[in-house]
Amino acid sequence: MRIVHGSDWHGFPRRCPEADLYIFTGDMLDNFPIGRFDERGRMIDWPKIVPDHERVEQAKQVRQFVQNGGMRRYLGSPDAPIVCVRGNHDFIDLARMFEGCNLVHEFVDNEVIQVGEYKITGHRGIPYIYGGWNDEVAKADLKDRYRAMPMADIYVTHYPPYGILDSSDTPDTDPPPGQSRYMDPEHYGLEGLGDFLLYRGARALHCFGHVHEYGGMKQKHGAVWFSNAACNVNEIDF
Repeated sequence: MRIVHGSDWHGFPRRCPEADLYIFTGDMLDNFPIGRFDERGRMIDWPKIVPDHERVEQAKQVRQFVQNGGMRRYLGSPDAPIVCVRGNHDFIDLARMFEGCNLVHEFVDNEVIQVGEYKITGHRGIPYIYGGWNDEVAKADLKDRYRAMPMADIYVTHYPPYGILDSSDTPDTDPPPGQSRYMDPEHYGLEGLGDFLLYRGARALHCFGHVHEYGGMKQKHGAVWFSNAACNVNEIDF
């Protein structure tokens, strides 16, 4: 199966090559923070994300996107099946942006679907940051969510596993001035998820995004392929 995986486009869609299956793992929409300004137009405080405002503006954004041709015009195989899960920057369901496409399922909480010979499952949520984004979940609760995932061939989340394509350092680059090369980078993945998938002992694929620094990269650990497509489009022969 030829899989094309995209993530974290933040309102800037990318061309996708031909595929048997498209997987989109969230942060597909732009954001609309609100700031306060004085009478001379100078910013009084830093713009903030307001969920109700985001829902209204993202809905407008998606309506305009669909009116202009939507996702079909970006897909090399416009009628191929699509699965997706929203990310923490998405305050509305992503299904709206795939109007006119062959959207098979948008994952919420570990549903299982069949596409061809492959079982696919996934869920929403990211490890809690500070409460300003959508679908932030306490780590303990999110661990319960991934432990409840049924056996599948393909796993779809927005967040990565801890230690796999999930850190804030930039690969193959020198550190910023004044920062030691040996400082530990910050990790945004969830502890235990990678081991959970590996211990199942089955050949599988885990698709995610969220961490831009390693977007566009793939790694294989044991029998499991891990794909971080943040700000990119990954092509996978699975």
